[in-house]
Amino acid sequence: MQSVRAFYAMTLNFTASSDMAFLKTGTTFYLPRKAQKTQRHTLFGITAALSRPLFVPAAVSGTNLYSDWARNASNPADTTTLYGAALQRYRDVKAAGFNFKGIIWQQGEADARDGRTQAQYTQNMTDHWNNWRTDTGEIIPTSIGVISDALPASPYVNKAQIQAAQRAFANEAILPSVFVADTASTSTFPVQADNVHYTANGYDAVGAEHAKNFV
Repeated sequence: MQSVRAFYAMTLNFTASSDMAFLKTGTTFYLPRKAQKTQRHTLFGITAALSRPLFVPAAVSGTNLYSDWARNASNPADTTTLYGAALQRYRDVKAAGFNFKGIIWQQGEADARDGRTQAQYTQNMTDHWNNWRTDTGEIIPTSIGVISDALPASPYVNKAQIQAAQRAFANEAILPSVFVADTASTSTFPVQADNVHYTANGYDAVGAEHAKNFV
C-alpha cells in the first residue's frame, strides 16, 4: 500500500464533480481544482498536524443526514445517492492502492434546521456508520465535528439537540473508533457574519481540532 495517509473528508464542501486524478500526483495531497477556497483552510489545519495526508472529497454542501445521506438498502453502491457515490470513491481509492486512516465528518446544520431530535440524529448517525462499516468491511477511525454555537435559533431550531448528539459520540460504547472534535466555540472557531460558515482562521482551527483525533 502507498505510504500516504488517505483521509475521507466526507463533509467538507467540495463540488460533487470527480477530480480523481489528484490521487496519482505523488506523495503529498492535492486539492481538487474546484475546492471552495474557505474549505481549503480546514485541510491545511489538518495537514499542519499530520504527515503527508491525502484527502478524498465526498461532500455536498447543506445536506442532512437522515434523508440526503440515506443508503439504498437494496443497492448500497447506487451512485445516484450521496452514500453510494461516497462508497464508490472509497472503492476507487482502495483500488489505487491506498489505505484509509480516517474519516472527517463536519455536518449537522441541516438536521438542526429541520428539527431533528437528539435521539433521531443519534440513530441516524449510528445506522450510517454501521452501514458504512458493513459495506466497506473495515472500521476506519472517524472524527465528528460539533456544529457551531453561533448558529441562530431561527432557522436552526434544534441546534442544541444536534450538538448533544454529536458530543455523545465521545463515548465509544455508542460507536467504536468514533471520536469528537468539539468545534462549537466561536472564540476558538470564529465564524463569518452569517453566523453559519467559519472564517478562514476558523477553518484552520477546525482542521487542527480534527487532526488531534488522528495523532
